[in-house]
Amino acid sequence: MTRKLTTIIALMAALCLTAHAQVAHVLEVGAPGAAQDVYLPSAAYPTGGATFFGVEPLPASGILAPALRSGGMTINQVTSTVYSSDGVIITFDYNPLYAPFTPPPPLPLPALAPALMTSGPITGLALDTTTGILWMTDGLSFGGFTPLPPFVSVTPIIPITFTVPGTAGLTGLDIDSVSGTLWGCDFIGNVYNFTTAGIGVGPQPVATVPLPATSAGLGGLCINRTNGPPAVPKPFCSTQTIGYRICVTDGPSIYDGLIVANPAIPNTFTSGTPARGLAFSSDFQIMPGAVFCPSTFTFPKIGLSKAAHNGTGGANAFRLIGGPPLTTALLLYDFCPIPGGLFIPASGETLWINPLSSTFGFGTFVTDPFGDVVVPIGFSFALAGIQYSMQWAIFDVLAPLGYCLSDGMTWTIGDQ
Repeated sequence: MTRKLTTIIALMAALCLTAHAQVAHVLEVGAPGAAQDVYLPSAAYPTGGATFFGVEPLPASGILAPALRSGGMTINQVTSTVYSSDGVIITFDYNPLYAPFTPPPPLPLPALAPALMTSGPITGLALDTTTGILWMTDGLSFGGFTPLPPFVSVTPIIPITFTVPGTAGLTGLDIDSVSGTLWGCDFIGNVYNFTTAGIGVGPQPVATVPLPATSAGLGGLCINRTNGPPAVPKPFCSTQTIGYRICVTDGPSIYDGLIVANPAIPNTFTSGTPARGLAFSSDFQIMPGAVFCPSTFTFPKIGLSKAAHNGTGGANAFRLIGGPPLTTALLLYDFCPIPGGLFIPASGETLWINPLSSTFGFGTFVTDPFGDVVVPIGFSFALAGIQYSMQWAIFDVLAPLGYCLSDGMTWTIGDQ
């Protein structure tokens, strides 16, 4: 029985079952021109893990000074723009995950970071897309600026008075779009929560992450916008590790900044050098399983047009590119993928969506002359945390199953 793709919207509103599929982007001192991406825990990757694509090319950030430990990173999910800094310069790159699906617009040229109270280098960046304010810290003070050069100050520069004495201040920064408060970390593992007026939210630090003796110290913090209040719990079918709302990194690992007993998630593609920034984006996670479509020798790719965020600019689309032209394509979906996938020996592909699941569904489409499909969808009013896993099956008479498969994809709604 064919189930319409619009069922997804109804299920999202009626069931509100969630998991947390998302990506942490690590900016390391010793890897100019790139970031290392890490999957946070989800139904597809229950304990997190290495991303399918590994190192993320950020060409503009190649000019950042490798000798400087300072800096920061943040991502505009609405425009797919990645901000990177060595503390002195701020660069702009397009999130390369979306380049195959949405051509990047012109981006600003690298620009000098503004001076705060100490006139020292920037040690953290946090973009609030709801207010249009780019928050920056030099470790001992912070302030809000316009999000594009020349970074005009729009708030007072406020001294930081709540950090543990002798820690040299904050080394990471992010803003919680739900509460409107800022979060930061310091070198030795302390995590702080404070208002935009510089007042600590309760006793500070909120938590202290126990770092291994080999750690170079924390250099970045990000907020996982797919979980925590008001997002709802993981779905019944997910075995993912709970937590990782506030994430911090020293470069080689990502730690849960609140549930400190949670295991560190290895940064598999680390350069082995300290982190200077950490950023979150509600990016889709890939579960590899495609080979090619034998009739046309095409390799279909699955994706989204942009990060799966709600709020302003939440219009998005499910995408298929590079498939056979003018061919029937089924978009298979369910709350959770088949654990580990089902390998198909006859084709070498992996099936990730279980057609016998009680929550399985699919939509029927036809590829255009270029082998592409665009399925518009609006996430503006979706609840943070809503998750689905998907996979394209494209009609092919030479395929062992009658259909060739794309990779699988898991996506989760994150707050803007």
